[in-house]
Order: sequence, then structure tokens, then C-alpha cells
Amino acid sequence: MKTIYKLKYYLFGVVLLFAATSCEEFLEEENLSKVSDQTYLVTEDAFEELVNGTYASVRDYSKSHDLDFYGVDVYTREGKVEGDKPLNDYTNITSFLEESKKNWKRSYRAISKCNTVITRAEEIGGDLSENIKNLRLAEVKTIRALNYFYLVQQFGGVPILLEEVRGVEINYVRNTEAEVYVQIIKDLEEAIPDLPMSVSQFGRVSKGAAQHLLAKVYLTRGYTSAGSSADYATAAQLAETVINSGEYRLLNTFAEVFDFDNQQNDEIIFSAQFSSDNLFNGEGNNQYQLFMFGFDSYPGMNRTSDYGRANPAWQPTTFFYNLFVEGDSREEVTLDHTLYAIEDADGFVVGDTVIHFPKVAWTQAQKDAVSYYVYNPDEYMINTDFGSNQYPIFKKFRDPLAPYGDNAGTRDANIFRLAETYLIAAEAQLQAGNSGAALAHVNAIRNRAAKDGTDLSLSSVSIDDILDERAIELAGEVSRWIDLKRTGKLSERVLMYNPHVQLHHTSAIDDHYLLRPIPESEILLTEGALEQNPGY
Repeated sequence: MKTIYKLKYYLFGVVLLFAATSCEEFLEEENLSKVSDQTYLVTEDAFEELVNGTYASVRDYSKSHDLDFYGVDVYTREGKVEGDKPLNDYTNITSFLEESKKNWKRSYRAISKCNTVITRAEEIGGDLSENIKNLRLAEVKTIRALNYFYLVQQFGGVPILLEEVRGVEINYVRNTEAEVYVQIIKDLEEAIPDLPMSVSQFGRVSKGAAQHLLAKVYLTRGYTSAGSSADYATAAQLAETVINSGEYRLLNTFAEVFDFDNQQNDEIIFSAQFSSDNLFNGEGNNQYQLFMFGFDSYPGMNRTSDYGRANPAWQPTTFFYNLFVEGDSREEVTLDHTLYAIEDADGFVVGDTVIHFPKVAWTQAQKDAVSYYVYNPDEYMINTDFGSNQYPIFKKFRDPLAPYGDNAGTRDANIFRLAETYLIAAEAQLQAGNSGAALAHVNAIRNRAAKDGTDLSLSSVSIDDILDERAIELAGEVSRWIDLKRTGKLSERVLMYNPHVQLHHTSAIDDHYLLRPIPESEILLTEGALEQNPGY
């Protein structure tokens, strides 16, 4: 399991983008490992190690939760509906936003690793075959494209860096949004012919992964001034190529997709690999902490809770919970509405109900008749004596091997899976004017989710229907902020469904919030060569 991450790789020296300093003197370095950067010019094993290093960066890609889940329609910040959190509430966001800085650096660090591989592939010696070299370059170009795609969606036009940086440089300027999209498409179109449909190790980039990503790139560009309506038809064709390839399939049930013992399944197109071996797990996957309140302070619960580690930062909105209709099996897989005691304490014994969240509100008389805590939907945003809001928690990412005290989750993080490919195809076909094809793709997902005897199929489909479907099917897996930005629905839907945004805004969210601020630290390091986005 997680074979690709069990290959040994050395740390290599790469000068990261904008990692300049104003000091005139630098530390003299001693290479204690005796592995110089020249190693990677001449050996095949070292080349493979560099490639594996780019895969390690995919783990970081799966963790941009603050920019993904704050300030949207289906998630908000945990806490009472008062006060102010700039990123979630669209108030006083500045160029010093830490989340922008962290994710900018994360993406360029990954790009820098990719560029090192691409630059040194031409210098590699030995018996490395052209087929293997081309395969690895295709994998790395896909990972580079993934990171540039993230950057252009979050920040707009960004500097395009395509070669290894072997010295200190500060003269970076932003390319246009259109130029970034052209480069992303170029990388992916060059990669696809050299990628296999079936990969030798689960977790490596396949042809389907690159096609899925390219479909989403064309779909996204179609909404922008850099694209055209033809992009939608191209996106639909690419997505349907993946769907019809025969390499992937929708599993019979939604529950099978998230079975902890079935992570390498036929629906997964590309995933970030984690491990139960701490030596190879890095900082681990922290998805199992998403959308959970401080339940461990309740009697019968504790800080070694079987439910995972609570990280009360992001909270689903009432609108999210209401999206699940009767007969949709995804609700019971995604959410826990009832929490049970895991220890004997304060009148509770192991297995007793401690907290219950009825889907339909209970009367006060019903609450008084039971000995456990009951919270109705209109009480999710209210702090209790236990110090936090309370709401049905996520269980789809539950990780029985994750130690409660740290982030070291072992579950793989899905980057692309076939259900999203269907929804990309649906959105692209809808935008291309083919509503019948769009409806068929959405209903394929809904019919898979339906319990026996339930008809969840829609008779017509709109962009809001597709966004609702993405919210249910892909909850916590993809960036909700990017979904809303792409479709032009961010302002409308957060004003309608996010209670903290409603507290601060009675009219449309200003358009400048559709781009994140360029980190001030990067502007300073380039001595102003990087231009800030308007409004910051």
C-alpha cells in the first residue's frame, strides 16, 4: 500500500520562487549528506527520487482547507453569528492574509520541484530509456499543471516559471490569466499521449487523470474572458472520454467509495497517497478533522474519541444539511446525526446515546423525555455550555488509524474521482446548450445515491442543481469556493445561505473578492515587480 511513497528519495536543493533575502552575506553551507545537486545530473535512481518528490507535493495540494471552505454557501466559520473573520465574512481582507501566503508558497514549491525534474531530465545520463523519461515527464507536467491551475483560479495571472532556478532571482512579474491557461493546457496536451490508461502503481498520474484535469481547465476557462464557448464542448468531450474509457466506474454504492478498507477502488482517478507508516506519511492527512465540533467535552466522550479529532474551524450551514433529501444514501455515509458514549461517565455507559441531531425538529416535550442532549437544526449555530456550536459531524473521512493527538491521518485524499468527471461533463454540456446530456450525467450520480425504491432523478437541470449536486457528492473533497467563483454564483449563494456573511453584507459581495490578494511578502521580495490584485 502507498508504494509510490515508500521509494527512498533525498532532499534536494532548490531555490524556491521569491526566496530572496535582503542580506548581503549568506551562510556558508556544508553538505553533510555528501549528496550534491550534481548527483541528479547523472544517475537514474536520483531522477526517480526527484519525480517521487513531486508526488509528495500532491499531499500538500489536498490541504488548502481555509481557501476552499471559508466564505461559501455550504460551509462557514464555526462560532456564533457575531464578530468578524475576514476570510469567511469578506471583511477587511488584506495582502497580509496568511492563507494566501501559505498556499502561494505551497504551489510554487511544488512547481519548483517539477521544474527541477523537467530541467534535469535533459541532462540525465545512464541507460534511462526514452519511454521511461517521457512517462515521468508527463507525470510531472500534469502535477505542474495542477498547481498552476490552482494558482490561476485563486490569484488570476501569476508568474510562469518553467525551468529550474539555480540562483537567487527577484525580478518576477505576473503573466496574464490567458497566458497561464495556455501554459496549463500545453503541459497537459503534451503529457496525455505519453501517459498510460492503467498505472503500474496506484497513485501515479494516468492518462485519465490528465484528461479529467484538462476537462476541468477548459470548463473553467470557458467562463472567463480568456476562453470562449468552444471550451465547454472541449471540456465535455474530454470528460466523456474518461467516463467511456472503461478504466474507471462508479461503484455500486456511495458507501463503497469511502470504505476505509477500499481506498484503491475503480472510481478513484487520482489520489494523494498517505500511509500508516509514520516514516513515509509526512504530516499526514487531516481530512478526518473536517467539520467537527468539540464533542469530546461532553460526558461519555473523551480526547481519544473513536470519532476522530475535533477541529472546530469550519461548520456546515443549515442549507448544506437541507440538501439531503429522503432516500439519499449519501447522508448516512457523510454525516453522523447521533453520537454514542465511548466511556462510562456521568450517568452514561458505553454505547448510550449522548448527542442526537434529529432531522425534523423535536418538541420540547420530546427533548425532556430523554436523558441525552438533543439539538434541533435551528440550534446548530448556538454556543452551548460545552463551549462550541454543535451540529451533525462528518464521518466520510473517518480514519481509525489516525492518532487523536496529531494530524497524522493515514487515509488517501481523493484528488479526482469519476463522480466529479460526470459532474464536469454535466456542467460543460449545460453551458454548451446540451441540457439533455447534462441531465443524464447528473441523474447517473443521483441514481447511484438512491436507496432501494427511491427515485432521485431530476426532470430538468440548472447550474444551481449541478452546484447542489457537487455540494452533496463531493463534500469536503473539492474546493467549494472555486466552484462558486467559476460559475459566477459566489455572491448570490453566500448572501442567501451563509449566516456570517449575511451579518456583514446586505448587497452583493464586491467583485475584487473573486481573486485572493497577492501576498505582501512576495511583492516586497520582488521590490514591487509583482503587482497586487485590485482592491487590496
